[in-house]
Amino acid sequence: MLRPRFVGSFTVMGAHGHAYTLDLPSSMATHPTFCVGLLKPYRPAGLLSLRS
Repeated sequence: MLRPRFVGSFTVMGAHGHAYTLDLPSSMATHPTFCVGLLKPYRPAGLLSLRS
């Protein structure tokens, strides 16, 4: 079974150039710093887009 491509929302703990360190739960067992290209803004379900 495949895991979801995007999970979260997570708190940004710091920015380092083109990377962000996130406050991840220890159960994720991954390094908490990600290149900005791997991240996307969190949009809660039910939030309407301004483009609709």
